[in-house]
Amino acid sequence: MSEAQMGGKDLGLNEISRKIYEFMSNVLGVRAYDVMEPPVTITPEKSVTDAAKVMDENDSGAVIVVDEKRSVKGILTYRDIVTRVVARELDPQKVRVGDVMTERVYMARVDAPLDYIAGLMIKEGVRRIPIVNRMGRLVGIVEAKDLLGVFGMQRDLMVRVISLLENELAKHAEEAKERRKQEDEEGAMYV
Repeated sequence: MSEAQMGGKDLGLNEISRKIYEFMSNVLGVRAYDVMEPPVTITPEKSVTDAAKVMDENDSGAVIVVDEKRSVKGILTYRDIVTRVVARELDPQKVRVGDVMTERVYMARVDAPLDYIAGLMIKEGVRRIPIVNRMGRLVGIVEAKDLLGVFGMQRDLMVRVISLLENELAKHAEEAKERRKQEDEEGAMYV
């Protein structure tokens, strides 16, 4: 029986669909600025020892290498220090950050959706994405660990929404069944 056949009565499914779409858009529409953390930075002329100290002081596994305008020049991770300095038995006080940093840095804009950032991390095999503003200046960083919490929360919320939807649909189906029964009974009185 169509809505028109029911005298224009809406079962409320359109409203439920609209609310679910709105809720899911909010849950899934998380952006970089919602989860980014302040970046730990250093300049390229500093020593690797300086970088290691900055990383230690900030409990960070990496430093973003920036120039005086906060433009990203590279990234130096603890792994870079181990493989490019320690393993080669170089003096970390003499080696400059700019000489051993990873220059190819994958970045995202501050308004980038988290699913884009996660896809970039997976595709490029990185765990950190520096976040830049419209002018290309560093404003934050999103790390893989930041995404895990958000995606876990999204999964839990989706499970709740699906459960609520199932309950609402069952309720509306029961109401529609009751209306049909009532209409059938009313129709039988006029036979």
